[in-house]
Amino acid sequence: MGDLWRSEYMTLLQLFIPVEAAHDVIESLGQLGLVQFVDLNTHVMAHNRSFVPELKRLGDLQFKLNQIVNQIQATNSALKLLKGKKNVSKEELVRLRPISQMKPEEKEINADKLETILEDIAQQMGQLNQNKKKLDMSYQQIQEMQAILGKDEEGFFTEVGTENAESSDEEMGDFNLDELGPVSIKAMDKRMSITDLDDETLRFLTGVIPREKFSTFEKVVYRQSKGLALMRYRELEEDFPDPETKLPTQKNSFIVFYRGGYLGEKITKIAAAFDSHVYPCPQKKKERKTLRKQLKARGDELSGVIEMGVLQMKKLMTEVALTIDFWHHFLLKEIAIYHTLNQFNFDHGKTLIGECWCPNDSIEVVKAALAEGKKRAGSTLDCILTVIETKQEPPTYFKTNKFTKVFQKIVDSYGIARYREVNPAVFTVITFPWQFGIMFGDFGHGFLLLLFSLYFVWKEKDWEGKPMNEMLAWPYKGRYLLLLMAAYSMWMGALYNECFSVTMDFGSNWVPQFGPGFTNSTFQQKNPTPSGAYAFGVDPVWKGATNELLYYNSMKMKVSIIVGVLQMTVGLFLHLLNALEFKNPLDIWFEFVPRFLFLEAIFGYLCFMIFYKWCVDWMGRDMYNAEAGIYGSNATGVHTGTSGSPGLLNELIYMFLPGGPADNLYTNQSKAQTALVIIAFVSIPFMLFPKPLVMKYQHGKKSYHS
Repeated sequence: MGDLWRSEYMTLLQLFIPVEAAHDVIESLGQLGLVQFVDLNTHVMAHNRSFVPELKRLGDLQFKLNQIVNQIQATNSALKLLKGKKNVSKEELVRLRPISQMKPEEKEINADKLETILEDIAQQMGQLNQNKKKLDMSYQQIQEMQAILGKDEEGFFTEVGTENAESSDEEMGDFNLDELGPVSIKAMDKRMSITDLDDETLRFLTGVIPREKFSTFEKVVYRQSKGLALMRYRELEEDFPDPETKLPTQKNSFIVFYRGGYLGEKITKIAAAFDSHVYPCPQKKKERKTLRKQLKARGDELSGVIEMGVLQMKKLMTEVALTIDFWHHFLLKEIAIYHTLNQFNFDHGKTLIGECWCPNDSIEVVKAALAEGKKRAGSTLDCILTVIETKQEPPTYFKTNKFTKVFQKIVDSYGIARYREVNPAVFTVITFPWQFGIMFGDFGHGFLLLLFSLYFVWKEKDWEGKPMNEMLAWPYKGRYLLLLMAAYSMWMGALYNECFSVTMDFGSNWVPQFGPGFTNSTFQQKNPTPSGAYAFGVDPVWKGATNELLYYNSMKMKVSIIVGVLQMTVGLFLHLLNALEFKNPLDIWFEFVPRFLFLEAIFGYLCFMIFYKWCVDWMGRDMYNAEAGIYGSNATGVHTGTSGSPGLLNELIYMFLPGGPADNLYTNQSKAQTALVIIAFVSIPFMLFPKPLVMKYQHGKKSYHS
């Protein structure tokens, strides 16, 4: 805890590093985690700095690497859908290998080598994806054509009848599966001529169109053909993947009957505008049956080829996945190195000059890292380190360990302490889990949390430094925080006398009062002896009492007030310690003193009243009042509650009302509270005005002399 009390003493260092050794030296310093570099090029725009080309190159490599990661995910998705598989085992998917499982020789890489590897992988990926895209389009066309023809003659063509109609593609000659595809407008233009205007032959077009566009398509065809085209459609049960988004799309198959080639050309253009695919379809039933068999055979063949392509991509991605995690880590490190080098100055293009902050007791470690980086780079020139005397405020650095690290991060998430200020994390080690226990207090639930956290502590040696699931990584990092939270939950649960929301009765001297004459929420003493206090915590007899909720709310509210005021008081004393450390009398006399007086005169006094009220035997006083008849008709018995107990909220309000409060708690209460109110009001101007005025005077004095 000594290292956490105040931040480490820091020293500003100046580094002279040869250009050829700069990369390796910065890498060595970065691995230490003990230096913070100062940007010496704040006047230079980011795009004009020395190592921008290297950063752009690394950014391109990172983009390619992200493409490979996306391809791995796409390959896994394709493997899950392959041959209708829904539950694919992890062994069948492409899995990334953690860096910890890599051999040292596999980690020997540089940017040039990585660039060559990624370009080669990108080229292979491009070829495989291009081939797969073509195959997928061909396979989808076959599926759409099969959907148009149907599984048998029952349905689409039987309903519309096509034996006496000519297909619009009859002139294309024999049907060729290799040329299967949507009929293009160009193909229609070649087959149509002006003589088609007088052609009265009945023709038909078949195709597939997205379902959400069909209604509009049907209306446009009707209007453009002036009602001379007859359309029939059928909703397809299977979904077809969109070629761009890969999302399933619902489609309709349709057939349009018309007369004249000119009208057919117009309908084909309209279909193309609605992303419809028009396919050639034989006129005769026998030909359609033959085509159906050919399509099935060709579909099975293409399915096998697509599967081979997916497996080939899997093989490539499996090889890449062995090192891609390390490549990603390597690129992040390289980018960090060149961002750091951009903060250095060039000296005649041969030496880099930089400045950094370092803890006083780590200067020798930094020197050793400089020597190691120079040796690894093979430079003949030495790196020079000098100490700079400066009046700049150093950065804050706290030494943490595996136990205190999580508490320091909690404090840093709210704000980082200034250099050499008292670190609130020292107190957070206790206050954070304690406040959790106040809110969560239950002995049984706390015990379960204790077992959970102890398991993570027990697994520390096995799991430390190894990759793990994100759901486990977070509680593992905060295992010691969970451990203390569990301990305080058990402690507060014991005070609340709750275990899995059930009271633990170890022998209460009180039982609830029952009977026809029972009119209030008090208790009847079981044992007539004077000793009626429960041994530890809350008496279990409160559970089930008619005023249970009032009692627990009152008790927990008072505990919350005490804890809150205690925390604020500790914060004020930390401010006092900081003022003494920085020798700032203004903060002592015009911040700490008036703040402390104001806080304690009102809220500190409230805490005093809470403890005082807890310490008074109001039951005994009530019995005396009943016997003496002090409350008159209200004293109906010896156990009539605490009618003489004042409400603390009212007492606090009465402090500020004209006339002052009565002496309800103790003798001379009104005088004491009047004095406290005066102290509180007098401290307000001392908090607000003296320090700004003195600082303004000091600033003006400095400006005058300068």
